[in-house]
Amino acid sequence: MARADFADFPDHMGYLKADTDRVEAMRLAYRDGQDLPLVGITWSSPYGFSGEEKSMPIDLWGPVLSDLPARFVSIQYGEVTEDVNEARERFGIDILVDAELDVFEDVDGHAAQISAMDHVIAISNMAAPLAGALGKPVDMVLPVEIAVFWRWFHEREDSPWFPSMRIHRRAVDESRGELMQRVADCAARRLALLD
Repeated sequence: MARADFADFPDHMGYLKADTDRVEAMRLAYRDGQDLPLVGITWSSPYGFSGEEKSMPIDLWGPVLSDLPARFVSIQYGEVTEDVNEARERFGIDILVDAELDVFEDVDGHAAQISAMDHVIAISNMAAPLAGALGKPVDMVLPVEIAVFWRWFHEREDSPWFPSMRIHRRAVDESRGELMQRVADCAARRLALLD
């Protein structure tokens, strides 16, 4: 079907559906008896095109990790031990890592993990579009250096493919720290709507 206009894209709650049993098992395990929302985070794109420019080092995640009342779950692929330890030392926050899941090799498992989240905050790596395709609320962080990738269009805060996604671009006169504060504020508002 040809689409002549952004309004021609369908409004939907996701294209994909994860395995319900895996989602429920992960959600139960991750919550671990706590009554906090689960927020999946991903901060690095260590492979591929513009990986370093897309990445948002964990030391800049203070506004998110310190201000949001949530249980944070790493949905990051690759080795994360050093970053998780840094978050604990800098911000006093534990980021849960599912040692039984290789999110890069088990995409079905990654989909279930993302579906178990109440909210996702991600850079532009595989987690962001997967969360959008699953219909999960996702705040995607785009540094200005890659903000012109065609698939995210220009100066849009939404995605025609993923209605549940909000795109946060760093303004030319804005620091990455200020960008992350904006992301934290937006995520807090979106999480409040879940109550």
